[in-house]
Amino acid sequence: MDAVLFAIFAMHHSVFARPWAKRLVEQAVSTELVRTLYVWVASVLLAAVCMLWVPVGGVLFHAQGITAAGLRIAQVVGLFVGALAIRRTSIGELSGAWDTRAARLEAAGVYQVVRHPLYTSLLLLVVATPTMTGDRALFAALSLVFIVAAIPFEEAGLVRQFGQPYNMYRRAVRWRLIPYIH
Repeated sequence: MDAVLFAIFAMHHSVFARPWAKRLVEQAVSTELVRTLYVWVASVLLAAVCMLWVPVGGVLFHAQGITAAGLRIAQVVGLFVGALAIRRTSIGELSGAWDTRAARLEAAGVYQVVRHPLYTSLLLLVVATPTMTGDRALFAALSLVFIVAAIPFEEAGLVRQFGQPYNMYRRAVRWRLIPYIH
């Protein structure tokens, strides 16, 4: 049940972010409302995942001392990375508010380190925990599978949108999620 809930949320995120899906939605609502509708539906789906989640139970590990402190620091780094990524892009676009700025390729700040810092932020927040419960482990595993599966589609869309500048950016910023790992 949990995997199905998460898959519905993930499919919305991936499918309705594609240009063909946006054009389809534009047939029902004005262009100005497409992003807002996308964000609202994503928010409702995430709330549904949280409310309908079937507890897995159990504790896989509980770190203490310096290990726990290191994991908490990694979570704070995740928050910081996410905040820096949002700051470099547009909080208006991310929140679904109308944003009149033209789409632009962001390649500065944290985007000079990894190409998908918001995904990096999410992973650090859900994986780097001092207490790994069964629920959190399942959510982390589903998130990781979704992110790794979604990145190729997202990058193909960015190549279509920005062309050669994005290809140059990919060569300049080798790491997608975690420097020296992925």
